[in-house]
Amino acid sequence: MTLIETVIAMAMLVLFTGVVASVLSFTQQFFRESESLDYSGKFLSDNGSNGLMLDHYQLQLAMDYLIAQLQQPGLSKDAILAITEGPYQCSDDPVKDWGLLMGSSPRLPQNDNSKRYKICLETTRMVEPSLEQLSDNQNELAGIYFLQALPNQLNASTLPTRQLFCRPRPFC
Repeated sequence: MTLIETVIAMAMLVLFTGVVASVLSFTQQFFRESESLDYSGKFLSDNGSNGLMLDHYQLQLAMDYLIAQLQQPGLSKDAILAITEGPYQCSDDPVKDWGLLMGSSPRLPQNDNSKRYKICLETTRMVEPSLEQLSDNQNELAGIYFLQALPNQLNASTLPTRQLFCRPRPFC
């Protein structure tokens, strides 16, 4: 390879690297806005968040953990209705507020020391019959509920999510 070819190859490498760097810096502006709380450019990770995708993954794990407890037939229909019609239908700490007998509360995404989501339990039109009705009659259907994670502040960085589930689990 001659000296002129080497200089041309180096110039092309520098030009290519410059174009890639400019395109990345331009597109990073859009990601910075979607990963910030108030579109100020301050990243969510500065406030204890890992970004929208990881926060939603963490929310889904927490909701799966709660659903596993709420589906148990040992939790009565009246206890579920007390949650859905009571003052703690939406809660920052559902394990404590709903009186669930499980270990520690699932970890929810938070800013500094305040949680960014509330977990809400709601019923659907398919109301759960009593356990006696379910065990005696094969035509009865289990109750359908949904668990929602609602953000305290709705923006592109905090979106709501929900999961449907039926209970009691043996009759689903």
